[in-house]
Amino acid sequence: MSALGERVPLYCIFKTDPTEEFLDNDLDPEVRFAKSATAFSSAQHTLDWMKLFNVESFKLSLTFRATGYSFKEWFGCDEHGRTWNNNLHDLTADAGARQVHKRLFRVLLIDGFSGHCDPRVHEYCEAFDILIQAFPPHGTAHMQPLDVGVFSAFKAQHQKTLREYVQAGNYTFTRVDFLRGLKVSCPLIASYD
Repeated sequence: MSALGERVPLYCIFKTDPTEEFLDNDLDPEVRFAKSATAFSSAQHTLDWMKLFNVESFKLSLTFRATGYSFKEWFGCDEHGRTWNNNLHDLTADAGARQVHKRLFRVLLIDGFSGHCDPRVHEYCEAFDILIQAFPPHGTAHMQPLDVGVFSAFKAQHQKTLREYVQAGNYTFTRVDFLRGLKVSCPLIASYD
């Protein structure tokens, strides 16, 4: 999320493959789903999300919009490093060859999760002019704006929803139930409205 409130689409990681039921929740059509054997993020998930961030933050950037270039025109490839003729592009060589005054940087604030520190993530960010700034260790609970201002409210609402669900006699709360409640519980996260 930017300081202006613009945000990239939600990226949900579940232990199971997404199903059609996941999509039938009136969520933003750009919401992305990923699978993880542990249901937690990994370095590969971080890299996949970084590609989403790369494209979406480019579209949202007023500076990039002012150039009149598309993502592919500006970088010479898509977010996966494929050129116009679908060949893989040497991203690190290209980034080093671009003159600094012709580069437009984006800053991404992250926590210290080990998947964010993976060399592939940093190489990718360097190639696409994304500057990563990590919050100090053990400081995200106090400093990370989304944890303090958005996710804590979402967690409180989610706990309230779970209590009401159980009190009504429902003892199973599925991923689909979670997604249905996501937009209701926290429209700031799931919706562009």
